[in-house]
Amino acid sequence: MSEEYEVEAIGVEVDAQPIELYKVLKIANAVSGGGEAKFAISEAT
Repeated sequence: MSEEYEVEAIGVEVDAQPIELYKVLKIANAVSGGGEAKFAISEAT
């Protein structure tokens, strides 16, 4: 049985491409810092 997750979408504008995912998470204030972002990304993969 799979788990269900509810997520909220946040729009983030960037002016340079490509941009690393951890930077997007920081810009969106989804994490407090780059280390936390990289940890969250590594946990998701």
